Amino acid sequence: MSNNISKDDLLRLACEKCDLDLTRSQMRGAYDSLMAAIREALMDQKDVILFGIGTLYTVVKEAHTSRNPTDGSPVEVPDRLMGKFQINSNFKMALRGVLDQPKKASGGRRR
Repeated sequence: MSNNISKDDLLRLACEKCDLDLTRSQMRGAYDSLMAAIREALMDQKDVILFGIGTLYTVVKEAHTSRNPTDGSPVEVPDRLMGKFQINSNFKMALRGVLDQPKKASGGRRR
């Protein structure tokens, strides 16, 4: 069993938690619109703050000279825009079980 949540799983969970009477296709449309808005904001080099979770942001990796691993010749690498994510510190602590979260039992051997 996978620990990943697919887009369909996420939409199903959101539909279950949502008090609005939205169909799965309406939720899919809302999700797609949200992702498009996030992509557009990042392409415009704007930070996207997901309150309680973290911040998506971009940084420009400066141009530099690298080496071709095959023959060692220099290769010029241009500037590029990179996406990054900074997790919210309270959320990070909650994931670590520090904020009054009971720890899950380990799946170790039974005695």
